[in-house]
Amino acid sequence: MSERGQSLFGRVAAKVRREVPVEQIRPVLDAGGGAYEEIVAADRLRTDLVSAGLSPLTMSPAESGQLLCSWVAYALQSLADAFVEAEERSGPPPSPGFLTAVTADQVRLIAVAVPPWIARARRAAADPGYDVAGDVPLPATLPPWVQVEPCPLSHPTGMRNAAATMFERRQLAMADFERATSSHAGVQSDMRARVAALQALLDATPGSVRGSLRAREHEAAEVALRELVNRCFELGQMLSRPRLLRGRSRPPGRTAPQPPVPRRPVADRPDSFYGHHAGYDHHGGHQRSKSRAWRSTTTSRMKPRRTVAAPQGSELSSGGAVGGHGPESRQHHEHRE
Repeated sequence: MSERGQSLFGRVAAKVRREVPVEQIRPVLDAGGGAYEEIVAADRLRTDLVSAGLSPLTMSPAESGQLLCSWVAYALQSLADAFVEAEERSGPPPSPGFLTAVTADQVRLIAVAVPPWIARARRAAADPGYDVAGDVPLPATLPPWVQVEPCPLSHPTGMRNAAATMFERRQLAMADFERATSSHAGVQSDMRARVAALQALLDATPGSVRGSLRAREHEAAEVALRELVNRCFELGQMLSRPRLLRGRSRPPGRTAPQPPVPRRPVADRPDSFYGHHAGYDHHGGHQRSKSRAWRSTTTSRMKPRRTVAAPQGSELSSGGAVGGHGPESRQHHEHRE
């Protein structure tokens, strides 16, 4: 078959398998390319501040915020790029120059989150009074994972490669952290333990998943790799802003997140080449299980409710060992009498 015939056959096969041309994904990836420049600038800033006698414990909110935002942008961009690179090397399928539909969806979800973090990093670099904790909850969470059973075999490879890249980059930050926090034994010990545990998990996690694995084993490997990526992602944020070791922070006025509703399968979504999309997990949306008609018939029978307000307080005192973000308000759920 001629090269032209092979190309035509490949495009037809890709269309049948609902594959997505890489060119359609490239613009959203390119939009986050500045993340690599920001992490280099952040590494340089951290080294300069440590050399001047500061540490992540004593940096200003803007300085630690620049480090954190640059890291989040870099980690997300690295993860998106790793998914694409792993799939390009694993095919066919997919056909050369194409991605599976589930990979294209996953890359989009990750990549669109990068530019806002680049913007926050640049604002922190330019505005000494800016604190990212006033804008978004910290530590930042990963975008939702696209659910498909089984996932493409390229996904475990991409996640393992991305986790290794993140961990290697944070080793440089850990060296500066050790040098700058010698007088804070408790914080230093906590961070060392986290790094050691993550190193052990990384060493024990395989870099690929065999196609011969049973569905349950395949799913278990995928879950372990997602946890590995998530822990690397959070470790980088804690090295940038160690006060996060004491717990999550939310911008003033934001309430605690609601417990997730159990996810139900989406019955009307078409089959994909690799299985059935069942929606998003982790931080994605959930379907409502009760109809409007049911609510309308039960509302009239509900007893009056009262609101119980929780006392306000700050996550950490600004005069503590590691500083704080300022006041944070929380609100209790409403309770029936």
